Amino acid sequence: MVVPWLIWVGVYVVIDLFKQTVRHHVVVKDWPWEIWEDIFGHAYWFVPLLMFSLAILLPLHRYWNHAWLGCLFLGASLVYGLNQYYSWFSRGHAMTLFAYLFYLWLGLQLHRHYPAVSGWLRRVSWGWVLAFAGLTLAMRVVEDKIWLEPGNPIG
Repeated sequence: MVVPWLIWVGVYVVIDLFKQTVRHHVVVKDWPWEIWEDIFGHAYWFVPLLMFSLAILLPLHRYWNHAWLGCLFLGASLVYGLNQYYSWFSRGHAMTLFAYLFYLWLGLQLHRHYPAVSGWLRRVSWGWVLAFAGLTLAMRVVEDKIWLEPGNPIG
Protein backbone atom coordinates (compact mmCIF):
# COMPACT_ATOMS: atom_id res chain seq x y z
CA MET A 1 0.00 0.00 0.00
CA VAL A 2 2.78 2.46 0.84
CA VAL A 3 5.04 1.84 -2.17
CA PRO A 4 2.44 2.75 -4.83
CA TRP A 5 1.52 5.81 -2.78
CA LEU A 6 5.20 6.85 -2.54
CA ILE A 7 5.54 6.54 -6.31
CA TRP A 8 2.43 8.59 -7.11
CA VAL A 9 2.98 11.22 -4.43
CA GLY A 10 6.56 11.55 -5.70
CA VAL A 11 5.32 12.13 -9.23
CA TYR A 12 2.75 14.64 -7.94
CA VAL A 13 5.34 16.53 -5.86
CA VAL A 14 7.83 16.74 -8.75
CA ILE A 15 5.18 18.00 -11.17
CA ASP A 16 3.80 20.49 -8.64
CA LEU A 17 7.25 21.82 -7.69
CA PHE A 18 8.19 22.17 -11.36
CA LYS A 19 4.93 23.96 -12.15
CA GLN A 20 5.17 26.30 -9.14
CA THR A 21 8.86 27.08 -9.73
CA VAL A 22 8.40 27.79 -13.46
CA ARG A 23 5.51 30.13 -12.66
CA HIS A 24 7.70 31.82 -10.01
CA HIS A 25 5.14 31.10 -7.28
CA VAL A 26 7.74 29.17 -5.28
CA VAL A 27 11.47 29.58 -4.81
CA VAL A 28 13.79 26.68 -4.03
CA LYS A 29 14.09 27.66 -0.35
CA ASP A 30 10.31 27.13 0.01
CA TRP A 31 10.40 23.59 -1.41
CA PRO A 32 10.29 21.82 2.01
CA TRP A 33 7.07 23.65 2.88
CA GLU A 34 5.62 22.94 -0.56
CA ILE A 35 6.46 19.24 -0.24
CA TRP A 36 4.78 19.21 3.20
CA GLU A 37 1.69 20.88 1.70
CA ASP A 38 1.63 18.47 -1.25
CA ILE A 39 1.76 15.46 1.06
CA PHE A 40 -0.56 16.62 3.85
CA GLY A 41 -2.68 19.28 2.20
CA HIS A 42 -3.45 18.08 -1.30
CA ALA A 43 -4.32 14.99 -3.27
CA TYR A 44 -2.82 12.23 -1.12
CA TRP A 45 -3.20 13.60 2.42
CA PHE A 46 -5.18 10.65 3.77
CA VAL A 47 -2.48 8.01 3.20
CA PRO A 48 0.16 9.38 5.62
CA LEU A 49 -2.59 10.14 8.13
CA LEU A 50 -3.81 6.57 7.90
CA MET A 51 -0.24 5.36 8.48
CA PHE A 52 0.21 7.69 11.49
CA SER A 53 -3.15 6.58 12.88
CA LEU A 54 -2.11 2.96 12.59
CA ALA A 55 1.24 3.78 14.20
CA ILE A 56 -0.67 5.14 17.20
CA LEU A 57 -3.29 2.40 17.29
CA LEU A 58 -1.05 -0.66 16.86
CA PRO A 59 1.02 -0.18 20.05
CA LEU A 60 -2.27 0.14 21.94
CA HIS A 61 -3.47 -3.30 20.78
CA ARG A 62 -3.87 -4.61 24.34
CA TYR A 63 -6.45 -1.86 24.97
CA TRP A 64 -8.47 -2.27 21.76
CA ASN A 65 -11.29 -4.02 23.59
CA HIS A 66 -11.58 -1.37 26.28
CA ALA A 67 -14.42 1.12 25.99
CA TRP A 68 -12.31 3.90 27.52
CA LEU A 69 -10.01 3.84 24.49
CA GLY A 70 -12.98 4.25 22.17
CA CYS A 71 -14.29 7.09 24.34
CA LEU A 72 -10.90 8.79 24.25
CA PHE A 73 -10.76 8.51 20.45
CA LEU A 74 -14.41 9.61 20.15
CA GLY A 75 -13.62 12.66 22.27
CA ALA A 76 -10.69 13.52 19.99
CA SER A 77 -12.91 13.06 16.94
CA LEU A 78 -15.62 15.30 18.41
CA VAL A 79 -13.05 18.00 19.23
CA TYR A 80 -11.83 17.76 15.62
CA GLY A 81 -15.40 18.07 14.33
CA LEU A 82 -16.20 21.07 16.54
CA ASN A 83 -12.91 22.65 15.52
CA GLN A 84 -14.23 22.78 11.95
CA TYR A 85 -16.71 25.37 13.22
CA TYR A 86 -14.72 27.21 15.90
CA SER A 87 -11.10 27.07 14.62
CA TRP A 88 -9.45 26.41 17.98
CA PHE A 89 -6.46 25.06 16.03
CA SER A 90 -5.57 24.44 12.39
CA ARG A 91 -8.43 23.03 10.31
CA GLY A 92 -6.04 21.47 7.78
CA HIS A 93 -5.99 17.85 6.72
CA ALA A 94 -3.11 17.03 9.07
CA MET A 95 -5.49 17.42 12.02
CA THR A 96 -7.77 14.65 10.77
CA LEU A 97 -5.39 12.23 12.44
CA PHE A 98 -7.48 12.65 15.58
CA ALA A 99 -10.70 11.88 13.75
CA TYR A 100 -9.24 8.77 12.05
CA LEU A 101 -8.36 7.08 15.31
CA PHE A 102 -11.96 6.67 16.44
CA TYR A 103 -13.13 5.21 13.15
CA LEU A 104 -10.25 2.75 13.01
CA TRP A 105 -11.07 1.66 16.57
CA LEU A 106 -14.76 1.40 15.62
CA GLY A 107 -13.84 -0.79 12.65
CA LEU A 108 -11.91 -3.06 15.00
CA GLN A 109 -14.98 -3.36 17.22
CA LEU A 110 -17.27 -4.10 14.27
CA HIS A 111 -14.89 -6.82 13.11
CA ARG A 112 -14.64 -8.28 16.61
CA HIS A 113 -18.44 -8.40 16.96
CA TYR A 114 -19.18 -9.18 13.31
CA PRO A 115 -21.73 -11.99 13.86
CA ALA A 116 -23.83 -9.87 16.23
CA VAL A 117 -23.57 -6.72 14.09
CA SER A 118 -24.34 -8.66 10.92
CA GLY A 119 -27.39 -10.23 12.51
CA TRP A 120 -28.65 -6.87 13.73
CA LEU A 121 -28.12 -5.27 10.30
CA ARG A 122 -30.08 -8.06 8.61
CA ARG A 123 -33.06 -7.23 10.83
CA VAL A 124 -33.05 -3.50 9.99
CA SER A 125 -35.61 -2.70 7.30
CA TRP A 126 -34.67 -0.78 4.17
CA GLY A 127 -37.28 1.80 5.12
CA TRP A 128 -35.27 2.74 8.21
CA VAL A 129 -32.03 2.79 6.21
CA LEU A 130 -33.54 5.10 3.59
CA ALA A 131 -35.13 7.33 6.25
CA PHE A 132 -31.80 7.65 8.05
CA ALA A 133 -30.01 8.39 4.77
CA GLY A 134 -32.59 11.04 3.92
CA LEU A 135 -32.31 12.61 7.38
CA THR A 136 -28.52 12.81 7.21
CA LEU A 137 -28.68 14.25 3.68
CA ALA A 138 -31.10 16.93 4.89
CA MET A 139 -28.80 17.73 7.83
CA ARG A 140 -25.87 18.08 5.43
CA VAL A 141 -27.82 20.42 3.12
CA VAL A 142 -28.78 22.63 6.09
CA GLU A 143 -25.17 22.67 7.28
CA ASP A 144 -23.99 23.72 3.80
CA LYS A 145 -26.51 26.56 3.76
CA ILE A 146 -25.24 27.77 7.14
CA TRP A 147 -21.58 27.55 6.06
CA LEU A 148 -22.21 29.38 2.80
CA GLU A 149 -24.17 32.30 4.30
CA PRO A 150 -22.43 35.62 3.64
CA GLY A 151 -20.77 36.92 6.79
CA ASN A 152 -20.88 33.57 8.55
CA PRO A 153 -18.31 33.99 11.36
CA ILE A 154 -17.45 30.29 11.48
CA GLY A 155 -17.39 29.54 7.74
